[in-house]
Amino acid sequence: MLGLWRSHADYHHQAAYELSLIARSNPYALLEYEHSISKLYILDLDPLLILLAPLYSRTGRPSVNQPEIFRSLVLMNDLDFSLGEWPEKLSNNRVLQIACGFSGNLPAIASYYDFINRIVILDEKPLFKPKKRKPKKKYGKNKMPHKRQGIVQKLVDRILKGRRFVDRPERLLQEIFA
Repeated sequence: MLGLWRSHADYHHQAAYELSLIARSNPYALLEYEHSISKLYILDLDPLLILLAPLYSRTGRPSVNQPEIFRSLVLMNDLDFSLGEWPEKLSNNRVLQIACGFSGNLPAIASYYDFINRIVILDEKPLFKPKKRKPKKKYGKNKMPHKRQGIVQKLVDRILKGRRFVDRPERLLQEIFA
């Protein structure tokens, strides 16, 4: 179940307020991440709610921090960190937490992987199921026939009949960035 989705206006208000408090006490703390913070500040994730809502069930425990996790992944990519090292960097830097929109507890690494698995859908059924069978006869050295003879022709026939491969794993991610 998709939980509370903080709007872009709420994110603007909270981030501006908390970053201004940090800037008063230590103005140099923001300079290192100024370019990345400005990217996140203009990144409006409100349209993302419409795309992500169907990926969550209507029952169960509501998810939390989904827009913040997305901002966090964008920031992680911008600062050139891997997902393995990112949670530690984020937990030690209050400026990055505010830039992502986190207030309070940070999500565990499993929350990041769950979010990624929802966006990049890899659990789709395969196009062709391989048939498992024993070879009928033994073949000499370098004489074994192709396992899937005619597979390219089958794909060509499907495309020529008008079949499109719209169930691509990256489809939703492409819609988000479009």
